[in-house]
Order: sequence, then C-alpha cells, then structure tokens
Amino acid sequence: MIVRNYLISLLTITLVSCGEPNFDYLFVNNNTEIPLKISVQLKDGATKLLPLMLAPGGEDGWRFSAKEGELSETFHQLQAITGECEVSISREKLKTMIEKDGAYRLVLNSNHIDC
Repeated sequence: MIVRNYLISLLTITLVSCGEPNFDYLFVNNNTEIPLKISVQLKDGATKLLPLMLAPGGEDGWRFSAKEGELSETFHQLQAITGECEVSISREKLKTMIEKDGAYRLVLNSNHIDC
C-alpha cells in the first residue's frame, strides 16, 4: 500500500513537472553613471514585465516564460529612459548585445545610452 502510494505520488510529480513552462532570466546591468528606467515591449500576447529602475552600476532582471534559445525573439524592443532622453534598442540590436552566462545578461554602457 505504501509503495503504491509512493509510485502514484512520483508519477503525479513527474507529470506535473513535465507540463511546467521553461523560464528564462534576463539580468540588465546599468554600466553608466546615470539612473535608468528600463522597460521592454514584448511580442503580441506576451505577459507585460514591470520596468526596472537601475541606479548607476545597478543590476536587476526579469523572469519570464520563453521558448528555449529564443529569448531575443521574445522582445520587440527595449527602452532606456534617463532624465534627459529615451533610447530604444531594436530586437536585432538586442540579439548582438545579450549574452548567455547561465542566465541571459545585458550590459548597458554609455555607448548604448547616448543622450
């Protein structure tokens, strides 16, 4: 009886875990000397992500569901807002900027934020 209950529990856990979505993590690093508000526009139908408020040298990120290996395809564009200007970075540019290091990482520096 105990073995049967154990096997049923194990089977249930296995089936539930197989149906879980894959999650990706994107960490954004503000490698500038100005505070940034970072927001992203995702492809249609994707969950909205709250903007990140990053102090100079700060890092924060998002966790969201995405197909494996398609993180950059999930984004439409990224916006960085400073006290002086707003900079938009397209999906094509993000593909070259985002690096995979366990999680995905994006480092924004003064070359990217040129007001």
